[in-house]
Amino acid sequence: EGARHSADQGLPDAGRLGEGQRTFLELDARHALPHPELNTTLPTGGEKAVAESTRTVLGTNGQRTDVPVVVLEDQAPNAAGVGPAIIEGPFFTARVPEDWEFVVSDTGDLLLNDRA
Repeated sequence: EGARHSADQGLPDAGRLGEGQRTFLELDARHALPHPELNTTLPTGGEKAVAESTRTVLGTNGQRTDVPVVVLEDQAPNAAGVGPAIIEGPFFTARVPEDWEFVVSDTGDLLLNDRA
């Protein structure tokens, strides 16, 4: 006693539907996608970040100060520095406050740490 199939719809039990009733089809399809393997380590800040230029910014004390501008993509893995600084990334510009540390990971990510 398997499911009955209607010749006109090709669906199980379609012949048992009453007048005005319809059959709905529900499909649950799953497929496992491959995941990238990231081989990275936490940066130690072993190299000094190299500034490309300086930029004048207005500090919280109302004074103008020249701060280094560091281009993220030009830094070596583990390059580090201490704010104040400006970080120019491919999609962002970040101001690193005084007493904050920045480190570039071996995958090119920027990590910030409040040293206070």
